[in-house]
Amino acid sequence: MKFLTAAVVVSFVACLIFTAVCIILNCVGYEVSDTLIQWFFTVFGVEFAASAAIKISKHTIKKQEIKEKVENILSNNLELDKNDLNNNSSSNGFDDYDVYDETMG
Repeated sequence: MKFLTAAVVVSFVACLIFTAVCIILNCVGYEVSDTLIQWFFTVFGVEFAASAAIKISKHTIKKQEIKEKVENILSNNLELDKNDLNNNSSSNGFDDYDVYDETMG
């Protein structure tokens, strides 16, 4: 499991446990401070927002890299293959097609 996914799962479990403890303490007669509850969920809300922003930015960067790779291939009149659209970058030593064209042709 990736670290970011594990952090989100642990954060969610912590929120569930905190909520259950607050409810149990309230039933027993102890009152948990409203400020503590507010800031606890604020911290984990920011954690979830940051995790979402990281996931979105990683996806956007990968999408942009594929777009640039396809544009580079097409601008050099090379044949576009289905494997070129994958995220996996299996380098063949000719990542910079401009250098490849100048040296080989």
